[in-house]
Amino acid sequence: MRKLSLSFCAGLAALLALPLAAQAPNTAIVRVGVWKVKSGMATQFEAGLKKHNDFHARQKDPKGLETWVIQSGEGTGNYLRIVTGPNWTDYDRPTVNAAADEADSAVNVIPYLDSEMVEWWRFLGDVSHGPAGAAPSPMSVVLFFRINMGHVQEFMTHAKKITEAARKESWPVNYYWYRLENGGEHPTFALVIPKKNFADFEEPAVTFAAMIEKAYGRAEAEMLFKGLDKSIASQRSQIIGYRADLSYTPAK
Repeated sequence: MRKLSLSFCAGLAALLALPLAAQAPNTAIVRVGVWKVKSGMATQFEAGLKKHNDFHARQKDPKGLETWVIQSGEGTGNYLRIVTGPNWTDYDRPTVNAAADEADSAVNVIPYLDSEMVEWWRFLGDVSHGPAGAAPSPMSVVLFFRINMGHVQEFMTHAKKITEAARKESWPVNYYWYRLENGGEHPTFALVIPKKNFADFEEPAVTFAAMIEKAYGRAEAEMLFKGLDKSIASQRSQIIGYRADLSYTPAK
């Protein structure tokens, strides 16, 4: 097995929402705001964000807003503000008054930000493996895969085979796939693996490689791993932690 496929296995097995998309349609569009807070102003920023969440509560906004913090890897310490819509058209229909939303944000959030970057991702429900409607996990591992140009279809074929194997073997590890639509280097995919705690990072009883081999046999498993080697140019990882106190959840 080549080096990159070993790395892919390690990412799934040893590190084993964008979790909002677990509650969304199979091709939901996820907007991720990456917020870098000014040095020394985290306390003021969090207080302001809570006030901005109160604005959404007063407006009875039916759409939730998740807040996460990057705990390791690139952008450690940055906040992620995540909202999910069923499709692109949904973003043309604001659920609260857009001008009022921007005005409140300008008072309570923007003054404490050093920078903001926006990324748009498409949830790939057909190749994800996990329950629909799951609540946000306390933390998640996010693995980013940059794909060689011309190899996206090959990569997706392998991703589908992996999920078919996971479903066939009733593998207990849940994961959710996303494809970058806009806001970064293409082609890029993200794999989100929910975690209850750090103990949940221990390798599962049936490892990723063992699960694939059991489903397809050694020879076909080796071919799948070699195909991944060929399609993946590079990968990186992050741990993100969910901040329920900084998120907005609509009243039921």
